[in-house]
Amino acid sequence: MRISVVEVVRLNNGVDVRKRIIDETQEQFLKFGYSKVTMDGVADNIGISKKTIYKHFASKNELIRAVLFAAIQETGAKVNAILHNDQIEYLVKLRELMSVIGNFASKINSACALDFQKNAPEIWPEFESIREKMIMTGFRVFIREGIAQGVIRNDVNLDLVLLMFVNCVQSIINPKVLSQLPYSMKEVFDSMVRIFFNGILVKGYKI
Repeated sequence: MRISVVEVVRLNNGVDVRKRIIDETQEQFLKFGYSKVTMDGVADNIGISKKTIYKHFASKNELIRAVLFAAIQETGAKVNAILHNDQIEYLVKLRELMSVIGNFASKINSACALDFQKNAPEIWPEFESIREKMIMTGFRVFIREGIAQGVIRNDVNLDLVLLMFVNCVQSIINPKVLSQLPYSMKEVFDSMVRIFFNGILVKGYKI
């Protein structure tokens, strides 16, 4: 995608350059994986020089870290907005959370994730660690709210439930596991959440 001369001048003047690079590069990394995206290709796609990119990111790894962190931040902001919305019912809130997180998961196909694991082995664990913290924080608040509202059984051990949920996510939403299944990451995540939550919801409630 080529941009106008005015846009090139704006970029070279340093206005939102870093953000634009991240935004324009995110789709490339999430679609094609780590190894197929080059700094030359990134520069070409945005329509700026590679030198300009290196002013903001010292290496390809630094750029991909910024891209993944931005994607997680965006998803986290949406999750927090849902969690703190008191105007919607609990199960509606759960479905919206599933949609937001599922849509994020669907951006990373198993081939792409495997490529990250193989060719950027120091980056994927960082991504999983951030994902785990986001799940632990968000779902702890969410499950407590469900217990308080009488939607989730009050006899569940909160810490144990969270530990089980995080381990389910980390074990099943795993590139090596997913590559052997005929399902997308979003399909697997949706099914896992439904099975998990239907097991702790009070009788009469179901998703």
